[in-house]
Amino acid sequence: MQTLDALYDKGMRGANTAVMALVLSVAVTLATTAIFSQWLWDVAERRFEIKVEDIQSVIKARMQAQETALRAGVGFFRSNETVSRSQWAKFSDVILHDAHLSGLEGYGYSEVIPASKLASHESDMQSEGFPKYHVKPSGKRDLYTSIIYLEPFSGRNLQAFGYDMWSEPTRREAMMRARDTGKPAVSGMVTLVQEHVVVDKQNGFLMYLPHYRSGMLTNTVEQRRNAILGFVYSPFRMNDLMAGTLGNGDSEIDFRIFDANQEDDSRLLYSSATEAQLITESSYLDPIQKTLSIGGHEWLLVFSARSDFVTVGEKRLPYGFITCGLIISILLFFTIRSLGSEKQRAFALATRMTEQLREAKEQAELATFVEIDLRRAAQQANGRLRGANEELSHFSSIVAHDLRAPLKRIESFVDVLREDYSAELESDAQDVMTRLERSSRRMRDMLDAFQDYTKFGQSRQTNLSIRLNALVHAVLKSMEDELEAVTVVVEVSELLEVEGDHLMLEHVLSNLIDNATKFHSKNKTEILISAKEIDGRQIEVSVTDNGIGVEKQYHSKIFEMFSRLHDEDEYQGTGIGLAVCKRIISDHEGEIFIDPSVKKGTRVCFTVRSSSFDSNAEDVAWVA
Repeated sequence: MQTLDALYDKGMRGANTAVMALVLSVAVTLATTAIFSQWLWDVAERRFEIKVEDIQSVIKARMQAQETALRAGVGFFRSNETVSRSQWAKFSDVILHDAHLSGLEGYGYSEVIPASKLASHESDMQSEGFPKYHVKPSGKRDLYTSIIYLEPFSGRNLQAFGYDMWSEPTRREAMMRARDTGKPAVSGMVTLVQEHVVVDKQNGFLMYLPHYRSGMLTNTVEQRRNAILGFVYSPFRMNDLMAGTLGNGDSEIDFRIFDANQEDDSRLLYSSATEAQLITESSYLDPIQKTLSIGGHEWLLVFSARSDFVTVGEKRLPYGFITCGLIISILLFFTIRSLGSEKQRAFALATRMTEQLREAKEQAELATFVEIDLRRAAQQANGRLRGANEELSHFSSIVAHDLRAPLKRIESFVDVLREDYSAELESDAQDVMTRLERSSRRMRDMLDAFQDYTKFGQSRQTNLSIRLNALVHAVLKSMEDELEAVTVVVEVSELLEVEGDHLMLEHVLSNLIDNATKFHSKNKTEILISAKEIDGRQIEVSVTDNGIGVEKQYHSKIFEMFSRLHDEDEYQGTGIGLAVCKRIISDHEGEIFIDPSVKKGTRVCFTVRSSSFDSNAEDVAWVA
């Protein structure tokens, strides 16, 4: 058995345990935060790459659709011995109104004219009702081309009528490539002839597809050159083309297109933002470069993520994580140090009792050498010695019993302190334990809510056809105890069905109803759950309450991570629930928002796809 002196020395060494625990806890917190921050950064980069791939795919699909349109034009010429101006106009009208060809500047035909036939060509065109027609620019050349058909034949397109594109080097290179290969060819960056009469000048390019004489061989380059009759082509104004292809674009990404795969300002074909915007609005994510080959010509696409690509909530996540970890580390340090002080006081008491025992034994030894009248005093000293031994034994067993239990978790550690040492601990230590319990509960709630946030972004969504009315009543059934004193009105048609994951949507409804019961005024809580169909494509679900409401300037902020508008003592919550709801609805390609038209209380609305509109929904109806 260890001596009391050895135990005392061990207790003194244990005083350093608090510092060691603090250092270890802080190190674990910092390492975990670093790993978590890197994971968030990797997620943002992957999301950026996916958006870049989506934009690139849309542009490529748009240009492939244009190649198909040019092939249709060549086919139209081949199926008719001659094509009149009115026939081309009617045919072009179908092409120009195709939704897949939005942003198309024109659709035309350029005829190849040998120098020997230039005069007869101009005479024929003048006899068609164009007395001032001449191939332009004028001058002697071995070969001419002329734009004889171009729809719509009005406005700035009239400037291109009769223009010889073969006379300009950039256009000629693309036309020669199309003629010699028999494939669609895209030109380099040019200024269209049409731009000479407009104020908002734009960079442009052209796409050509050759038209050969029927019945002639086109197997070799020489045969194709001999058989060439003309080119079906389309001119493009770059800004108009991108607006028609991408609409308003992506609010989180800017991109530029450079001609001929060179990132040179002189080769800038298109930019979705100004140079100043690219500098001030760029994020910390590195730009991504992609090469796009279209019609034998290459473009360099440079994508930049804007500063708001990573949301404020995502940026704050690591700070919240490290703050909670440091708070728990500090509280753990003070708790362990307080326990160490109690141990030191216990060892001091044991030392004093040992001294008393030693003195009693000395008195007992001296009693054997005195007279008989002193034997009674010796017997009394022996009695005190036995009492001291029993007290010391009892005290040692209590100390050994209380120190034997390991403190593996903070909650169990605090329970042991409150049960066995509550009366001995000072008020400061009691306050530390109270704050430790509160912080532990707070951390547990935050970790549970954050687990829900990551689980729903990664889990794979199961698409089912769900009866909305049944889903709402299932949620209300599961919340009967919480809604016992609440008036709930449901205005959801039994015919409405949505497409999505029923567990995720059930989580959203539960969270919104719980918030409606939590943030209420002194009046009796009233909740209205309603739904309506929008354009046969989506269904809007709303949860309305008569609670304290949300000021308009916070309508967007409350959907961010760790966003709270009230102190925890006033209204409980983690500030993560609505952020989880936003992620779920975003995964369902919907929106969640607060209706600003409500003056009293709060109406939270979210949209989900109607199952009657989505042809990809599984043919399974979930019934609550």
